[in-house]
Amino acid sequence: MKLNYNFYFLIILLIFLIINKNQSQIVKGPKIWSKQIIDTTFMLNQGINFTVNNITNDSNKMYQRYDWSFMRFFIHNNKSKLLMSTDYHPRVDEFTTIKIPNTNFMVQNEHYTVWAEFPGLKNISTFTSVRENQTFPCTFNNSIGVMETLTNYTDCKNNTSGNYTKEVIVNTETFKLYPIILPPKHIFSNLTQSFVNYFTIIVQLENGKIVDAVWDGDRIPGMCEKQCDQCIDSQCGVKVKDMKCNELRDNDKLSNSTIINGTTTTTTTTTGTSTTTPSSTPILIRDGIPINGCQVKSFIAWAGVDRLGKPCQSINKIPSKFQEYSATSIKKIGTGLLTDFLYRVNDQNNPNTP
Repeated sequence: MKLNYNFYFLIILLIFLIINKNQSQIVKGPKIWSKQIIDTTFMLNQGINFTVNNITNDSNKMYQRYDWSFMRFFIHNNKSKLLMSTDYHPRVDEFTTIKIPNTNFMVQNEHYTVWAEFPGLKNISTFTSVRENQTFPCTFNNSIGVMETLTNYTDCKNNTSGNYTKEVIVNTETFKLYPIILPPKHIFSNLTQSFVNYFTIIVQLENGKIVDAVWDGDRIPGMCEKQCDQCIDSQCGVKVKDMKCNELRDNDKLSNSTIINGTTTTTTTTTGTSTTTPSSTPILIRDGIPINGCQVKSFIAWAGVDRLGKPCQSINKIPSKFQEYSATSIKKIGTGLLTDFLYRVNDQNNPNTP
């Protein structure tokens, strides 16, 4: 019996160790029991020694091009209250694609929203106007330097050397620093049966300091309506029927032990039933083409100048830039992301490292 207690204790200890190891990748709320399940790990290991203990405290960090940066990406189900977050380390001024595995089912669920947070503080101005009573002297120097006495106020008629009270409008401007958190955006619209094929985030640098970040669709008012077939929270969307999301025909035979981005997935399919061996990036392959094309994904681009004064170039690669001069459908750009994955390099490849 003592052996059994020790065994259970070791199991519990192991569970806590795993939780602590993955504490930067968080899943809160009920599990998703559907045709697809998001594992509680929900993590991407880039093998980078980059720790952010407090996003606000790291707001003064100065970056130059190709430095590792930090962002925290959130997915939330407004109905079940499921909250997931994971940390990424995009490189400064490098056009990055982030794709989250096993999220295909979200593109047809109107309850899911996404947002992101960056280690910075942005300065927000607040303008206020209030009416208040103020006191003024009855006799004063006017605009041409001549002494003038007001007699149209009761207080001044009886005492020209006294004061009078008048209601005025006072305009004030206050400045406050806020964390850089993008507003939540829906992935799917049930009304139009469309979804956001990809999100684009623009990070603003000011002499190497992150001072703001914005969804590309929010950057220029009306841009989505001019360039895109569908719009969801001002972000470009496509019709679900125009995309092949997790398409899997009956009797399709998928090759076993298919290597996908350095991982192995073993799949056997018979009349629509599949058994998949889990891997860190489980993507189904048919005829060499991934069919998980509708996963939640986002581009990261940079604007402004780095700490060395070099202008950022990656903003010129965002899809909306190409849409200005191209007739290519927005969904065609999304289709090209089927084989995209997060660019991983180690510090040996950092151009800033001798």
